Amino acid sequence: MSNKISAAIDVGTTTVAVSLIDDENRILFKDGFLNPQMRYGSDVISRITLSERSDNLLKMQECIIKAVEESVEKGCSSIGIKAADVKNAVISANTAMASIILGKSIESLGKAPFTVPFDKAEEITLNGFIPCTILPGASAFIGADSTLGAFCIHDIIKSSVNNANSIVEDHHVEEHNDSYGHSLEKGELLIDLGTNGEMILNAGDKVLALSAACGPAFENSTRASKIYGKTTLGALSLLIKRGELRRDLVLDDDFIENGRDIILSGVKLHLTAKIVREIQLAVAAIYSSAVFLIEEAKLKLSDIKKLYIAGGFGFFLSVADAENIGLLPAELLGKAVIAGNTSLQAAERMAVSGNLNEYDAYRKSIITLQPGGNSRYEELFSGSMVFERR
Repeated sequence: MSNKISAAIDVGTTTVAVSLIDDENRILFKDGFLNPQMRYGSDVISRITLSERSDNLLKMQECIIKAVEESVEKGCSSIGIKAADVKNAVISANTAMASIILGKSIESLGKAPFTVPFDKAEEITLNGFIPCTILPGASAFIGADSTLGAFCIHDIIKSSVNNANSIVEDHHVEEHNDSYGHSLEKGELLIDLGTNGEMILNAGDKVLALSAACGPAFENSTRASKIYGKTTLGALSLLIKRGELRRDLVLDDDFIENGRDIILSGVKLHLTAKIVREIQLAVAAIYSSAVFLIEEAKLKLSDIKKLYIAGGFGFFLSVADAENIGLLPAELLGKAVIAGNTSLQAAERMAVSGNLNEYDAYRKSIITLQPGGNSRYEELFSGSMVFERR
């Protein structure tokens, strides 16, 4: 193969995505799998805690690197090249996952003032040959996954119009737009929905960010039965529409003791009181964080021109279900664009362009808010613990 090949990797707390692309911005291979670190906890806090014991940090580092290398090897084999033929790779991840890959202690992410374990691009070697850049994010809880997506969101959207996420087969290719670095414009908000809800808003004179802790509720609330957040949310929304679940989420004794079985689109789910409470807290966190961020930017909901919903959970989100349970203000959802896995798509562009300096300047300009202990945020949070259109 005459074209140079690059690898792009998005490492999420729950899932990992890998792609191989050539220097004409054509996607040659895509892969996705569960993060093997799940055995050390389903959320970041669990992994921070376990990382401090014995040699768990090293084990977490080794298992994720091995999984990524196996995926890259599989991709190389599928397109008829060797790993040594891949010129470079880029990893986009939240701060905790990126730090683990680098083998850096993540204890500082578990306690105030939440300092970042690394704050510049660093390099490792994959598959024995491939130089791989690990990108830093904007802060401890605004990782490269969301920051990089916000940095080139307009290129991603333009590419999506042209048959995004297609795979090269014979002469059928995905062509990315050649321009680079079209970041969020004034009045545009990106929300990356996954294990955390990372939000970045261009307020005009500044770019603000905030992270809403969702825990495992959205990405793996019923993962034991291989049912994921989008379906769980849809099931809860359907129960509300049928009058079988109160919007104030007061559960009757039978629900608390036995849960509810429901079939949605041919999929059978068993919903427990625990699942309902996890989703309830996550919805309150997302809604209150989004409203708080907009208010802190001195903007109104009407000032938001576009809402980009990204992330593994966000890609499959039903906007109608999101509106029915009050995940976000209805006015915002009316301006929503489902942007897909912006972390991976942005990493693909970075791997080809190598435009680190511009990205570095962008991420350092972002101001991260800490809503914990703020009375207005707490008021918003406590007032959004119900499932209703807002």
